[in-house]
Amino acid sequence: MHLSSRAIISFINGLFGLNLPLDGEVFYPNTEQIFDNLSKQYADIIISIRANGREYSFLLEAQSDNDGNMLIRVFSYGYQFALGNKVTVENITTIELPAAIVIYLNPNGNTPKREILRFKFPDGKTVDYVVNSLLLLNYSPEELAARNMELLLPFQLLKLRKQIDGARSHEQRVELVEKLKELIGELFPLIESSETVGKLTPEDVSTISAILEKLNTYLYTAKYQEFKEVNQMVTEIVRDIQYNRMDRVKDEAMNKGRLEERRDLTRSAIIGFKQEKTPDEVIARVFNIPVEQVREIHA
Repeated sequence: MHLSSRAIISFINGLFGLNLPLDGEVFYPNTEQIFDNLSKQYADIIISIRANGREYSFLLEAQSDNDGNMLIRVFSYGYQFALGNKVTVENITTIELPAAIVIYLNPNGNTPKREILRFKFPDGKTVDYVVNSLLLLNYSPEELAARNMELLLPFQLLKLRKQIDGARSHEQRVELVEKLKELIGELFPLIESSETVGKLTPEDVSTISAILEKLNTYLYTAKYQEFKEVNQMVTEIVRDIQYNRMDRVKDEAMNKGRLEERRDLTRSAIIGFKQEKTPDEVIARVFNIPVEQVREIHA
């Protein structure tokens, strides 16, 4: 959730059906809430966006499944956040709750599409607090991309988790290798094409691809010998994506005016890749400089 502002705003637009301008300002308020008894609680993430002359706030919670208390927790997180931004005018205090959504990564038939917390007041009036859910695995990769939710594409790998973890023999897992390859073959093109249409930056594509690689390793290739070839396939795809990005950065640096500028831009680019833990040997190969020179530059 800490990608470019363009990626985050595009994602929020898709989640909440909005059309906020992609050049808005994104910031992340502190989600820690401390109560009178000094206990603490944390919302998963709160995002605020300044756009159209105002500030919008969004509360996102990610869950594997519904434990029955999610709605109360979401309201509590939103209420505590809103108290910190209350406005009092002529004895009227207003608190504005953030728009909220729960993303269920592993929904089942009982996972609610929305939940309602109903407040009943002494005069008999009621107010409904409605929280919608996103049932992730109910969407295809293409549907997520169409709704600007490329950030969630790596988690489509969870679609095969029950089948793969439930396989009781080597032969059953071998059959599932091709299914996993097919799914991964859908995901990477969708991630890369989002840069082409301007929803993601090259850095976003690199980061999301790396997350997909790590999630694949965690879920499957580190646990089952049969999926080692899938790990190699994913590693090669991610490496190619990183090489392409680095080539574009290098070309940008080389196309600048003076030699000093080119050196500064190249150095800045190398520092950026080092911060992302890109191997020195890879950086040296892309920028066509000795690996020793790369090692002399510190992030």
